Amino acid sequence: LGGITLRVRAGTHQDDYARLREKESPYDSAIKRDVNRTLPQEELFRERHGPGQTALFRLLRALSIRLCDIGYCQSLNFIVATLMGVFPDDESTVFQCA
Repeated sequence: LGGITLRVRAGTHQDDYARLREKESPYDSAIKRDVNRTLPQEELFRERHGPGQTALFRLLRALSIRLCDIGYCQSLNFIVATLMGVFPDDESTVFQCA
């Protein structure tokens, strides 16, 4: 009954979202393709290169670097997009939950 506790590994490359979202990923081209196909019926993702698509790209890029043993795989975009709907104003929280 204590709820969920997110463990923060401060100071590691794995949790530095602000830094990871700016790093180039070998999966950038695959991520760009998937971002444009992610939930186009949803207002947040309708506009090509709009705020929703841009945030989704940053999150997927950072995750592909943090999850180096997996990288990026299709359908991760839908998981992250759903989390963005739950935490619409907090990319860092989405990153921690994904």
